[in-house]
Amino acid sequence: MVWITRFPFFFWWLKSEPDVVVEKNYIVKGDKRYEIKKSSVWIFLFAKYFFVLVGLTFVFSKFDFVLSAEKLLQYATAIVLTFLALVLPKRFANVLIAAMVVFVVVAIVFGKLYFVSFAIKYCIVFLMFFMALSDSRKTHYYLLNDNKKIIANVITEEL
Repeated sequence: MVWITRFPFFFWWLKSEPDVVVEKNYIVKGDKRYEIKKSSVWIFLFAKYFFVLVGLTFVFSKFDFVLSAEKLLQYATAIVLTFLALVLPKRFANVLIAAMVVFVVVAIVFGKLYFVSFAIKYCIVFLMFFMALSDSRKTHYYLLNDNKKIIANVITEEL
C-alpha cells in the first residue's frame, strides 16, 4: 500500500494511491514519473508527532502521574478502550461507540464524569503510542519533481 501526503511534511489525512507503480527510485502515476528519495524514519516521526507531543504538554499535569487507585482505574479503562479500538475490526466501531456510551452513563450515575475525560485522554495517548509504533515500521520517501524540490511525501510498507 502506498500513501501520498497532500502537502510536504504534513502526515495526517493521507490519501491512498492504488494506481501508483513503484519502481526502484521512481514512482509512476499515470503518464508522470517522479523521483523518490529515501528519508530517515526519525525525521518522519518527528514531523508527524512533534505537534502532538507539544499539545500533550499542555494537557498533562503532574497529577496525571500520581498512582492512586482512581488513576489506576482510569489507566485500566483507557487500556481496555485502546485494546478494543486496536483489536476490533473497523466494522465493529459501533461496539466501541456503545462501550463508550455505557461508560459515560455509568460515570454519570456514579457522579464521576471527570473519570470519563481522563480515561479518554489516556486512551488517546495510548492510541498515539501505538500509531507511532506502527509508523516506525513504515518506509518514508520524498517525492521530488524535475527541479529536485520536495512536492510530497510517500509512505509505504512495501518498498
